[in-house]
Amino acid sequence: MENKTQGVKSFFSNIWYHYKWHILIGLMMLVAVVVATAQCVAKDEPDVTILFIGNADIGEDRNAIMADFGHVVRDVDGDGQKALSFAYFGLTDSATSSRFQTEVVAGDHHIYIVNDDYYKKLVGNGVLAGLESVLGYVPEGAMEDGYGIRIKYLHIGETDGFDMIERNSIICLRTNSSLGANYKNGTPLYKNNVDFFRTLLEYKREAEHTEVELVHIGKQSLYQDTVNALEYSVYHIGREQSADIIPLLDYEEYKLKTGDYDQILFGEEEKAAADALAEGGKIMILHEEVYRYLRDKGLLTKLSALGVATGDEREEYGVRLSDTKLSSVPGFASLFEDLYLCAGAGAEGYNAEMFKYLREWTEE
Repeated sequence: MENKTQGVKSFFSNIWYHYKWHILIGLMMLVAVVVATAQCVAKDEPDVTILFIGNADIGEDRNAIMADFGHVVRDVDGDGQKALSFAYFGLTDSATSSRFQTEVVAGDHHIYIVNDDYYKKLVGNGVLAGLESVLGYVPEGAMEDGYGIRIKYLHIGETDGFDMIERNSIICLRTNSSLGANYKNGTPLYKNNVDFFRTLLEYKREAEHTEVELVHIGKQSLYQDTVNALEYSVYHIGREQSADIIPLLDYEEYKLKTGDYDQILFGEEEKAAADALAEGGKIMILHEEVYRYLRDKGLLTKLSALGVATGDEREEYGVRLSDTKLSSVPGFASLFEDLYLCAGAGAEGYNAEMFKYLREWTEE
């Protein structure tokens, strides 16, 4: 019996000696498979799926989104939990482009929040549902092609979580394969996402969206990023002053041509353009020569009529940007000329209020 026992021990000892690394690696792989399987079983399947491509990972704020809008979500997998999958691809992440291509093919998410470039790619790939087919109408502010709408035009832009997302981001819905947006014939998960999407777009608060008409006439033509930054500043300065108004920027510009010694060319064509842009009591950011031309022609509003002190009695119709605190504000900080801030003749309503907010703004 003892010889038999020793033989068995010798057998396993011999196997261990020759195959110990194979055995160890096999055990490690078995453990990995067991752990992965356990994690898959324990992992909640999402009931709503959103993909955001941008610059700000909203992190824990995604919980606030479910707190505000989770009431329309159904528990698809019956696990007793309402789970939101909110994936984030960073714009500066080198892997985002390839991950996006995989997303277009695989369709792991149903609701997309993206910038203009990725929105165009989604439209070009034909994977989006038209807003009219989802809502029964095209909402005000929708993209011209009818597939998406910018966050800034929606009241969700003022709620926790969504207020962390770039305001010019576009929200859109993936189509339901051959069924389009006919979610009644879709999967329970797709129905959930359509209902969630509709709730986000139709959510209303008491605050009102109001346009701020801003005109820039100078030697500089502003890049879109600078215009977006101007809009960001106008929005936040306005929101600091009023909880009832959500300001939106309506931006126009006219670039002045320059001649020898960088002198601007301000002939009849330029004067006609300035006259037209000054109409409607808009907020204006003007090159000095344009400012003096419009002032002398009576096409600007006196600052005193707007309840604004200039600090310089010689200038009754405008104030130099360098005399304000706006030089440290996104967008305004990118203006390389010493321009005048003024308002077109007949400025009233929210344009007049916003002019005063900008003139008197001080960084806290």
